[in-house]
Amino acid sequence: NYAGILMEKNITIEPAGTAIDKAVTIDKICSNFLVRIISLFFWLAGVASVIYILLNYTMPGFLGSSDLILGLFVLVLAKFLVYLAGRSFYLQRLKKTPAGMLNNIKSKLSQNQPANLFEVFSFDLAKATSSLFLEKDPAVVTLRELGQNLLIAQDMAFIVFRLGLNRDSVINALEDKKDVTDIILAAVDIAIANNHTSIWSGDLFLSICQSSDGLNKLFADYRLEPVDLKSLVSWQTKVIAEIDLRAGLFNKDKFKFTGGVGKDWSYGYTLFLRQFSIDLTASIADFGLGLEIIGREKEIKEIEDALSRSANANVILVGNAGVGKHTTILGFAKKVIDGEVQREITHDDILQIDTEALISGVTSEGEIIERFRTCLQEAVTAGNIIILIENIDNLFSANGVGTANLTAILLPFLENSAIHIIGTSEVTSYNEYIVGNTSLANHFVRVSMSEPTGENLVKILEDTAPVIESRAGSIITFEAIKATIHDAAKYLVNLTEPERSINLLEGAVMKATSLRGKTIITESDVADYVAEKFQLPAAEAGEAEKTKLLNLEKIMHETVIGQNEAVMAVSNAMRRARSQVSNLPKPIGSFLFLGPTGVGKTATAKALARAYFGNATNMIRFDMSEYQNKADIYRLIGTKEEAGNLTTFVSEKPFSLLLFDEIEKADPDILNLFLQILDEGMLTDGRGQKISFNNTIIIATSNAGSELISQTLNQRADYEQIKNNLNQYLIDQHIFKPELLNRFSGVIAFSPLDLPAIREVAKLLIANLKATVLANKEIRIEIADDAVAYLAELGFDPKMGARSMERVIADKIENLLADKILRNEIKKGDQFIISREMLN
Repeated sequence: NYAGILMEKNITIEPAGTAIDKAVTIDKICSNFLVRIISLFFWLAGVASVIYILLNYTMPGFLGSSDLILGLFVLVLAKFLVYLAGRSFYLQRLKKTPAGMLNNIKSKLSQNQPANLFEVFSFDLAKATSSLFLEKDPAVVTLRELGQNLLIAQDMAFIVFRLGLNRDSVINALEDKKDVTDIILAAVDIAIANNHTSIWSGDLFLSICQSSDGLNKLFADYRLEPVDLKSLVSWQTKVIAEIDLRAGLFNKDKFKFTGGVGKDWSYGYTLFLRQFSIDLTASIADFGLGLEIIGREKEIKEIEDALSRSANANVILVGNAGVGKHTTILGFAKKVIDGEVQREITHDDILQIDTEALISGVTSEGEIIERFRTCLQEAVTAGNIIILIENIDNLFSANGVGTANLTAILLPFLENSAIHIIGTSEVTSYNEYIVGNTSLANHFVRVSMSEPTGENLVKILEDTAPVIESRAGSIITFEAIKATIHDAAKYLVNLTEPERSINLLEGAVMKATSLRGKTIITESDVADYVAEKFQLPAAEAGEAEKTKLLNLEKIMHETVIGQNEAVMAVSNAMRRARSQVSNLPKPIGSFLFLGPTGVGKTATAKALARAYFGNATNMIRFDMSEYQNKADIYRLIGTKEEAGNLTTFVSEKPFSLLLFDEIEKADPDILNLFLQILDEGMLTDGRGQKISFNNTIIIATSNAGSELISQTLNQRADYEQIKNNLNQYLIDQHIFKPELLNRFSGVIAFSPLDLPAIREVAKLLIANLKATVLANKEIRIEIADDAVAYLAELGFDPKMGARSMERVIADKIENLLADKILRNEIKKGDQFIISREMLN
């Protein structure tokens, strides 16, 4: 009973009489075409009057000397100023809810005093919903009606577009339940939590989402979570705040104390230094909607504290490339420029040494040293300059800036309190060139830079998105940002956040807009870009691929005889991977094929490559008998100077099949590599780069345990017993370590081929031979059934499997055909039938 709620809570949602509703009414009036014309006339007349009056006083007589005309223009100017005053009152007092109103409403509610929630609606929300609450009692307004009106709010366009949703689907997901008072009450708390001065459309939308089961189900279908919606509203808040800041000519936030007039003159004579440096002040304006350093408050404070010390006031930022060292320094520079740091460094100038300019045109190492010393000496003389040297470790190596080692030059300046130095370095370089040199390390305060994660990383992408959008002329949805972060972590493991996500997002946007002309960038655009860039299948399997996956066993059995367990195991692994039912950081599937030679271990791997990839180009075979020495490990993973065979192939073809034949012959240290690959899906190459194996299928083969397989089969043991006995045998004989065996997705025993299987192998080999002769010589070959049976008997050898059969066909059939062709007894276009008698 809404009346009961009003009596109990003293709550109303009444537009009439509120300041915000008056603003909505004025907006409707001003939207009239005639009013727009009148407004334009006021502006033109006002501007003209200002120009006339200025010219009349600065150049008397230039426009005539009529007091009447001057008086008319003064009157027009007065009316124009009244118009501007009224417009300012509308924009600042009526259209914007005064600060503190939300808290006042909250206070009234807590004290059970009358409260009209419409008073704290934002202009866009009030404009969208005023007609609804004027026409209907809030007690009978349904959730669907509220949502329908909410979605036409101007500031809801940002959220709807970023979610990539269809308005009709959102409305249809909403229920018809009545009385939305509690939902709007909850929006008050959400608005206060978001530091809003009024209830924004996004705040109300969040409140509706918390109350609507249908909407939650819709979002679940889009893989959106509550935290995503909160992040979107936060993103919208930042964008609108920045737009308001830029639009407001006299916004107080634009006027910050930055050192006063002639600030640049206060740094002393640094003409030489500025030839070889970059002033960071200009760089700060190049960031999105405004420089906001996300999640680096701790590091910026550490820089400030370090540079404010009385001695050794120098700092070095240590972190991998792309982690945001330079951006963090810009964040610190902005605080310095705004005068928001400790007194010791307030308004100091931050200059970045340009090492390229420093060595440009020099003819000797001594000239580099002299330039560097002069730059630092000028900074000392100025007394209020902070020097930034990126990759400062380059100064301390023999192959550093040019070829000069500048350690000895820098050390005295590190001890001088008149200059502060900020350096950056990657972790490996810092450990190599600085940590061991205590005279250097003791003069720096280390600030460690870790990769941003979670909500901070999302916010960084949100901050970067408008920059990319402005260049591409598109809109990036929130799901595209989430997909970018996920895929960057999966496929760009060798790069650092946020650089890898930013690069991936920019690449996906540019591809989608330039090649396909898309203006709304979604998750599928990111997936398509990733698929092309890393030669991966599309994110979702198409109908043709689904059919292939469902019939993979049948396709593989066209070239693999028997071995049902192996074929089924690899087929199931492929289906799991493409259905994305697992997201473990491991290869798609990893199998150890055990059994005698010639039973189809290698043939099964080749069959999978042909069946799924279409050919064998995405499969590479490593004969592990060639890797029996410890030093052979570098042939696989490479060194600093040379790339490795294995790591290079996987980095170039991440979606591939790797076949390791006779793996038991490899050196134990090489086998240890597989522990990391199979468990973590990752391997570090000789250059220190991480290579992902998450999209590979790994098949290893071994003849170990062949005799045991034959013995247990003769004893009619079941397949599981064979596998258990085989695993124990391999461990007991120290052929494989238990931890290696346990990391394979499956250890599969291949049975020796019996005579019926050999007959099928013979038919398969003969079919391949017939196709080859027809393609190369255009001769049709037919082999009688009794000839095939005879060949199978000749080629049956349980110890050698299909290899014996291959030799028999080469000896009996290929030799016969070669002889006939050379004697011109069969020629192009002939049909040749081979009978049993010809094979004697």
